[in-house]
Amino acid sequence: MSFALLLKRSLWACLRLPRCSHITFLASQSLDRKLLFYEQLLLRFHFLGCWRCARFHKQIKLIRSSVQRISPKSGIDLPGIENISLGPEARDRLIKRLSAFD
Repeated sequence: MSFALLLKRSLWACLRLPRCSHITFLASQSLDRKLLFYEQLLLRFHFLGCWRCARFHKQIKLIRSSVQRISPKSGIDLPGIENISLGPEARDRLIKRLSAFD
């Protein structure tokens, strides 16, 4: 284990900061409700030291905004959206990535 990782873990333990699993839960909740000031502060402080959680938060915000733009409720007409398919190379890459999580 690297010195930087040990230092980060000990700092997190001393400050009693929540782990990444709790932060990702808060990040997801931030899309559905207004977080309390303390929760917002936890997110911001954690994002300073953890680029993975910061990237996760950006990604879920992007996914949510994309889905909202394409959703039928938005009134946007997207002709042929039902017929969109992946090419064989893209399909293979996606299957390979998804199988890594099993």
